[in-house]
Amino acid sequence: MEQIKYKFTIRDAIDRIGLHTQTQRGRLVANCPFHAGDNTPSLIIYEEQHRFFCFGCHASGDQVDMMARFWGCDTRQAVKELARELGVSQGKRDPEAERQAREKLEENRRRLEQRERLEATFTHEFLLLAAVERACYGAFFNYQRNHDDPEAIRQFEAAVNLIGDVVPMLDQMHYGPERLAAMTAAQRWWGR
Repeated sequence: MEQIKYKFTIRDAIDRIGLHTQTQRGRLVANCPFHAGDNTPSLIIYEEQHRFFCFGCHASGDQVDMMARFWGCDTRQAVKELARELGVSQGKRDPEAERQAREKLEENRRRLEQRERLEATFTHEFLLLAAVERACYGAFFNYQRNHDDPEAIRQFEAAVNLIGDVVPMLDQMHYGPERLAAMTAAQRWWGR
């Protein structure tokens, strides 16, 4: 079975079934083929782990389980069919192929953990920079309303010094809807 999983990936199963996938939050999603009326993507595909899970019908498993569900058979029959198609002998175990498959799965797990750590760090730093940016725009608005107040002037000057560094960093990281809305509001305010 390890030889089959090594030669037939979850991506192969997706292509065989003909699922239309899209990326959301760094993960592949699709409408689930295993339950009727799935109009929103409820099937999450963890490509590096060769796993899937449906939040609608709770179908889950690996690429062999996906094909078994799709063909309407049990896992053993799906393994036999895939072995026949891939030209894999089921009578003999190939320890080298099994070792390679385990190493590949372990490497994928390590890469996934590293990506999740990087995403968490990136998100944390992005949120900090976005908070600084919001504070700068708040200082600009406060100065516009209270331009004679010494504290408003001090905050405005600090914001002018910071915003020139913060905006380029945020531009490199992300230019999402929240930032566009904040910048549009600021532009409207200054346009008055």
